[in-house]
Amino acid sequence: MTGNYTHIVEIVAPSEVVAGETVSVEVKVKNLHTASIYITVTGSVDGTSLYFGGVYHAVPAGGIQSFYDSFVMPGSSVTLWAWSWYWGIDEAWHQDDEASKKISLAELKPTFSNFSVKDYIKV
Repeated sequence: MTGNYTHIVEIVAPSEVVAGETVSVEVKVKNLHTASIYITVTGSVDGTSLYFGGVYHAVPAGGIQSFYDSFVMPGSSVTLWAWSWYWGIDEAWHQDDEASKKISLAELKPTFSNFSVKDYIKV
């Protein structure tokens, strides 16, 4: 879906993460309006809100702005939702576009070092 004034161009996040790791998220939003507008982003990961620093940016016409946040990966796969907002002439925020990305739970695979027994003594 593309909004009237904004378009979420991309959600940058890993596709697989191990439980307990911090997941860094970048949401890139394009200004579709013919003039500079204020844009912000909010999001959600399975009911947990993301505020992307609670910042907004004046984005020039045609410009793309990145917004950053993070969350701790739970013990199951999740869907990350992002919503772009613009500041209207009525001096209020308006939700305009949305996008989502699935992030799968990665298995923690044990690693073993290569070792060998060269000599032993029977006790």
